[in-house]
Amino acid sequence: MERRVSFKSGYLVLEGILHLPSEVKGRVPAIVVCHPHPLYGGSMYNIMVEKLCRKLESSGLITLRFNFRGVGFSEGVYDGGVSEVMDVKAALNFLETIDPQALKLFGIAGYSFGAYVASRAAEDPRVKALALISPPFAFYNFDNLRYIRKPKLIVWGDQDEFVSATIEEVVGMIAEPKKLILVKGADHFWFGYEDEVSDTVTSFFQDIFKAGH
Repeated sequence: MERRVSFKSGYLVLEGILHLPSEVKGRVPAIVVCHPHPLYGGSMYNIMVEKLCRKLESSGLITLRFNFRGVGFSEGVYDGGVSEVMDVKAALNFLETIDPQALKLFGIAGYSFGAYVASRAAEDPRVKALALISPPFAFYNFDNLRYIRKPKLIVWGDQDEFVSATIEEVVGMIAEPKKLILVKGADHFWFGYEDEVSDTVTSFFQDIFKAGH
């Protein structure tokens, strides 16, 4: 079930879509999904983001996608990935209001620019796992991944011009535990590969939370 929601990030009101599984019992993990770059058309309606959220929902995970500040009907203006980290933490705060007793397990997934913001927001102690889709290592600083010792998944295509040039060097500096998935033939935009990536990310979160993280 998909439900339109809104929540506050500081003084701003952000819009989102909450995906609720048909049956929610006990401690159900919840995933926040972060969209690609706002200045290049990125929003919570990106096809990769939509497919991932629906796959996570169908697997029994509560999922929230939302528009960063300045995107769609979300208030505010783009802030280069700085205040957007606050938006992700605000999304976590919102999820806690659904059922404060049940929701104690959180993950974050991000695609492209959203992967950068997700990596910064993952420093929040509530976040137990992190999935990065096409993280643009060539354009943003991911140095905090050297000391974040939470389970991490990194998925990228071998034709991705924004990642491939530096991926081997950067991945060597990322702290364990980590899982790396290289998809042959895929570029930064994942046309035709959305289902494969959604399955990979969903399986990662399912495995992590089943293991009791």
